[in-house]
Amino acid sequence: MTYYRNNIQHLFVLPSFIASLVLHHEAIELNLVLDAVKKFYPFLANELFLNIPEERLQQYLLSIIDELCRQEILKRHENILTINKKRGRSLQLLAAGVREILQRYFITLSLLKAEPNKARAELEKESQSIAQRLSVLHGINAPEFFDKAVFSAFINGLKQNGYFDAEGNVNNEKLDQLLSIYTK
Repeated sequence: MTYYRNNIQHLFVLPSFIASLVLHHEAIELNLVLDAVKKFYPFLANELFLNIPEERLQQYLLSIIDELCRQEILKRHENILTINKKRGRSLQLLAAGVREILQRYFITLSLLKAEPNKARAELEKESQSIAQRLSVLHGINAPEFFDKAVFSAFINGLKQNGYFDAEGNVNNEKLDQLLSIYTK
């Protein structure tokens, strides 16, 4: 099952992320959605082998939003995206596709925020341990949810995208920007 889910997950991850953001906030500015997806895109692209060039990403995201509005899953009034209550269940189902990925990222980001000087190996190990416990507690039946290689790739992506300086110190400003996406 995991192979087949991951085999097509790359097709749905960006629409799912957009749906998740709107569902979480209920009403959110279009620019905030675009900004949030752009911040997480390098990590999603690395994990799921997405290959949308950076210069085309915004247009691609806008086309997804247009399609979600056309299908009446989202409503758009000027610059604000909202939930279409009549299609709320469809929005929830679509948003569920990215939930585990965002949970995994949040585990690592939260640990980094709490202990910015934590060694990389320890960060990977603790992230994996927390994810494994959460998978048991919440019945998450996906081995990749607590796969050490996935956490290692995410942490490496953080480093490649400037979330650590040359000495390995966390860039708290950038980290806070990512974490702010999880809050209202």
